[in-house]
Amino acid sequence: MTLAVLEVNASFVDMAHEYNEDDLSFYHSLPDVRIKTYDLETGRPAVAAPGIGNNVRAVLVALLSSTVLATAIEAHLKKQPTTITISVQHGTEKKSVTFEGPNIKESRPEIEAMLDAMTKDHGKQQVHIVAKRKHHKHPKHDGACE
Repeated sequence: MTLAVLEVNASFVDMAHEYNEDDLSFYHSLPDVRIKTYDLETGRPAVAAPGIGNNVRAVLVALLSSTVLATAIEAHLKKQPTTITISVQHGTEKKSVTFEGPNIKESRPEIEAMLDAMTKDHGKQQVHIVAKRKHHKHPKHDGACE
């Protein structure tokens, strides 16, 4: 059995590293992830420096097997209040699956089987990930965002 290579990608706006609803710790936990940052206004490459008003678009890519991706999802969602949605596009058909933490219900083998079913018969497959924290403080609101 040959493992398919998944080209995992994500894109998010990094809002000065403090008020971001995207779960950056999940993205950074992926092995061999490559992250590039771009200025929101010009689209040119930029350095992500912490500071209010220094907002950039981050684009990440990692080449992983479904086993490695499933392991990362399970490990992160055991304790983190995050929702991770995986989507795959085949022509006009789009498939997606969502996992929620903390206390994820699916095991690593179940997650892997779902990923394999979504990407079967396509060899190297592009997989898009969105990882959002369930509760976070928003700078313009007193409470948590949903």
